[in-house]
Amino acid sequence: SKIKDFTKTRQSSVKARLKENSLENILEIMQSIKLSNFLLGNKTDFKITFDFFIKPANFQKVKEGNYIDKKEAKNAGSKDTEGNGNFDYSGFKV
Repeated sequence: SKIKDFTKTRQSSVKARLKENSLENILEIMQSIKLSNFLLGNKTDFKITFDFFIKPANFQKVKEGNYIDKKEAKNAGSKDTEGNGNFDYSGFKV
């Protein structure tokens, strides 16, 4: 679902993530979500939300690739959460 209100709490969380990570790195982490059937809602009723993603502990788990499907993790170079530029994130709007 789309974000309807960019509340002060959300703004604060986004600013905190941007302090810890470059915008490019955050966009690459967002791309890694495509490698997780769980986060995409293909395994359970759960589907990643903006609020879930920007919470510090959840953000770190996504960043570290904890949710990436095992078959995807085996593909060398399939994820780039360290800012190496392997993902095309041009479709994301900031």
